Amino acid sequence: MLIQFVIGLLLVSALAASVRRAAIGHDMNFHLVALWLIGTLLLAIGLVAFIRQDSFTDFFGVSTSAAVAVTSSVLLITITFSLSKLQGSTEQFALEAVIAGAAHNAQHWPSDRHARSKDDVLVVIPAFNEDQTIREVLVDLLDLDFRCLVVNDGSFDSTGEVAEQAGAWVIDLPINMGIGAALRVGWIVADQLGYGFAIQCDADGQHDPKQISILLNHAIDHEVDLLIGSRFADEAVEKEYETSLFRRVAMKTLARRATNASGVRMTDSTSGFRCIRQPLLHEFALRYPVQYMESYESLIAASEAGWSIGEVSVTMNARKGGVPSHGALKSLVFLVRVLTIQAIGASAKVRSKR
Repeated sequence: MLIQFVIGLLLVSALAASVRRAAIGHDMNFHLVALWLIGTLLLAIGLVAFIRQDSFTDFFGVSTSAAVAVTSSVLLITITFSLSKLQGSTEQFALEAVIAGAAHNAQHWPSDRHARSKDDVLVVIPAFNEDQTIREVLVDLLDLDFRCLVVNDGSFDSTGEVAEQAGAWVIDLPINMGIGAALRVGWIVADQLGYGFAIQCDADGQHDPKQISILLNHAIDHEVDLLIGSRFADEAVEKEYETSLFRRVAMKTLARRATNASGVRMTDSTSGFRCIRQPLLHEFALRYPVQYMESYESLIAASEAGWSIGEVSVTMNARKGGVPSHGALKSLVFLVRVLTIQAIGASAKVRSKR
């Protein structure tokens, strides 16, 4: 009985370790990782239930049919796990190919597009179906002499056309790949064109372009590599910002974890209003999480690698049009995802500042 249990425990442990390695190496997407983690947990529970049975009294105390069933199950698990890794690797390869191809378009822009903008800043705006709001956002930014790059993330509407007509640079992704992939393209372009700073700004009008100067001045004065524009750093401002109870609890949970990880008080770790300066911008161009809640993951990754993290209070507007890309249920799924990958050590990594 003991030997059977030890063998079973070794097999379950090997599967758990393989799932973790696949997650860390991005050889499997999170949904498959989650399914395999659940499967591993069920196998562990089954193993405990097996060892509690009194009918098995010795090492060979299993029937031939049971031995065949166990062997077949092990082979099936091995094959399907390998296929899961193959699918994950293929998806990762396709993602990298699309990102590289989209960013490569910037190399063929006319030379006058390489002219420096105000304060050596490129404003990167990921956009998905935001043709109702993108023009106003860009008009305000361009009036302030900022150079703007809109990464059109496979929108079904006229987001790309509206952005180009407004005077922004536009890169169109062939399909919707998520905000992380869109931002990765933006960081690559900013790095390729030699910008010293990149500002992440939403396309829905929540972020006030006039407050970009707050981010820039604070980042420069305090030598911060990654600066977050926080809705909640100032209690007076926080009271003016309305959000659902679930979202507020999720934000506070992640902010608390970010504070513990970075040693810097963070109140809004998922904010999409951020300033990234070189050389961290170059690191993000090479290595940046592409799954949703990438804002939190990248913050943790930069902090763990020794890059300086900071936060400054800003005010934000209500969404001026369109609809959020994620509802409460999807937000819950992404919250579970980001906490799970952090727990198993599969979070995104960047190179150390040192």
